[in-house]
Amino acid sequence: MKLVIPATVLFLLWVSLSGSIVHGQSTSSYSLAWSPDGSYLAISVGNDVEVRDNTGQLLNTLTDLSPGNVWELSWSADGQELAVATESSIQVWNRPYNASEALLRLTLTSSIPFLQFVEWSPNGQMIVAGGRSTRLDIWNANTGQYITSFNNTSSAPVDLAWSPDSSRIAVGQIDVVTIWALSTGAIESGLAFSNSLARIAFVKSLAWDPAGEVIVASTGEDSAIWLWNTLNQDREVFALLTEGVRSLDWSPLGDQIVGSGFDGYIRVWDVSSRQMLQEIYTGSVVLSVAWKPDGQIFAFGATEGSVQFVARAEPPPTSTPTATFTATPHPNRVADSRTDADRRGAGRSRMTVPARRRAA
Repeated sequence: MKLVIPATVLFLLWVSLSGSIVHGQSTSSYSLAWSPDGSYLAISVGNDVEVRDNTGQLLNTLTDLSPGNVWELSWSADGQELAVATESSIQVWNRPYNASEALLRLTLTSSIPFLQFVEWSPNGQMIVAGGRSTRLDIWNANTGQYITSFNNTSSAPVDLAWSPDSSRIAVGQIDVVTIWALSTGAIESGLAFSNSLARIAFVKSLAWDPAGEVIVASTGEDSAIWLWNTLNQDREVFALLTEGVRSLDWSPLGDQIVGSGFDGYIRVWDVSSRQMLQEIYTGSVVLSVAWKPDGQIFAFGATEGSVQFVARAEPPPTSTPTATFTATPHPNRVADSRTDADRRGAGRSRMTVPARRRAA
């Protein structure tokens, strides 16, 4: 079923892998963000933000928010407010989905140049932001009062992600992922990467599993997707691709990971079996992927301006369960051995990923 909308961004709801992709002729969509209840999808379009309902209907457009691009968006826990990274500040909009009631409630300023990253904590209490600096700033989301800063020693961030319990922040940098503990303000642990040619791996994207124990991270130069257990420090190469991964997201159900590549492909994997469930060619670099909170569809935005919905794929039934093994801990830096067997996943030890924890 196709849903074509006459707006700057087009949507397509994929019920299966058949059919053709509809492209919009518009500005790149750098960020997509679903509200926690799945009612709204916020989309950055140049220096504007479009807010749509979950059928694709345009509800409101916040215009001329930034001197350049709007780089990242993040919803409050109650879905009533939206944080917007506008290069020069972080704007907090109340009821951004309502054209007559949308209100700019807070403007958070920082000496960090070129603010590109913003993440609202899952408990709704804090907002963290970063840009072209080794520093991250954190504010009280209710009052706008500055709380603290974390200073990285290596490089500016390339991605940020709160742990589901809001106690830690994972920071992707050039060739390392570090975890900052909010209670101490110190680095809790870190995972460094290098590839077989001793070049920097360049972390591009990361996401927590719903249980808050395992991080999935992609590296650009060696085109790998990693799983890292932050509790016991086990890690493994989850997938090796021909080109780098631009964006990742872990399904809220905990069972699937979606990744977008610089090669124009969207791929979805089953976490337990490591089986690829979907592979969709889009024709352009996909900048952002985001699961809807119910885990039934995901959205992705591409450089040529289209945003599309894709229905989740179910793994085929099997007569016997897939074996799961515990990965052997590796040294801090690991050479990337890229054999054909590695690419197929043959003989690879598999990390045990915790099942999703359900609310009592």
